[in-house]
Amino acid sequence: MILSCLLITLMMKEIYRVCSLLLFTILSLMSCNRTIKSSAYMLEKDTVSIHVGYAYLADYFQYTIEKIDGETILSGYNYLTNSVDLFNLDKAEVIKSVVLQNEGPNEIVAPMSAHLFGVDSILIHGTYSIYLIDWNGRVIWEKEINTNGRTYSKSVFHYSKIIWEGEWIFFWKYPWSNLAELTQDNFVVKYNLVTEELVDVPIYFNDEIKADPNSYPEMWYPFIAKNSNGFVYGFPMTSNLYYYSESENRSFTYNIESTVNNQFASSKKNYPHITSYDYCQVAENYFPALPIQGNDYLFRLHRLDRYDKNQKPSYYAMIVNKEFKIIQEFEIENGEIYFPYQSFSDGEGVYIPVKAEYTGESNLVFHYFALCTK
Repeated sequence: MILSCLLITLMMKEIYRVCSLLLFTILSLMSCNRTIKSSAYMLEKDTVSIHVGYAYLADYFQYTIEKIDGETILSGYNYLTNSVDLFNLDKAEVIKSVVLQNEGPNEIVAPMSAHLFGVDSILIHGTYSIYLIDWNGRVIWEKEINTNGRTYSKSVFHYSKIIWEGEWIFFWKYPWSNLAELTQDNFVVKYNLVTEELVDVPIYFNDEIKADPNSYPEMWYPFIAKNSNGFVYGFPMTSNLYYYSESENRSFTYNIESTVNNQFASSKKNYPHITSYDYCQVAENYFPALPIQGNDYLFRLHRLDRYDKNQKPSYYAMIVNKEFKIIQEFEIENGEIYFPYQSFSDGEGVYIPVKAEYTGESNLVFHYFALCTK
């Protein structure tokens, strides 16, 4: 009897996996090289699929990319093998897996994030130190972060490539004893790789989060991107984008409301007796704003709110210009297959990872969106 139940369970899991793969195949055939048209611009959509086998992951918590010898190289930290996996996006192939050492002269203590750093190096951010390693896992140098009693961890750019300007790299500082303390303080610092100086950057949470930091914490997780003059940042719970100007040492707020008619307002009062997690699944959600077309525009995916989490969600891509005005919006079909928070940009277009349940455990898949004029 037990054996029969086990066989039935395994058969059901296999049927689910095959159905998911079939659905993804259909969606890919429908979307590969597809053009989404609108009045002034077109949104080209392509698919990059890398067969990775079972030694790699079908999705990673974070990605970074770098142009190396004219090719687009992708990295992702593999928590199962404690390695940094490298891929060639242009050729859709695996390059290698850089194993991080747990002991000896090349030991990496408590790795938290990994970022491609130049041609043949990887920057590893540990809990207490920053490491630079080569593609063979050898430690080139280690720098212990002197926080003077303050706690810092994780790169603030963990959903995109790390940004460094000359000697400086940037971090998101956390945690404190509670959310109220965290949200009242600035959350970005910069670190000088030569002088080892740690400097606060005056980028703060918005007033709504400060007023009620313990309400739906999943909805205030910040995203941030760097351009030549400052930082663009925002939060999932609001359509606003914020810009910190380094030259003026101040932030500006831009209210970027979607032009799509949303018939159901995202308000807690519309969801009585709902948990924080479920509210985040149904409420309107705004994802990272990423630079495209050489930083001339921002691509920002957002999800409309819905009555319940079983209702099929609607996704739209906002195209925002340098004046922080929406120039166009495109409906993105089957947006539920994506991991929007893990999206990243190569400066011209945006790669959005596809969830493993739609790709199979041996494939790493991205949909690439690029803006074109008619």
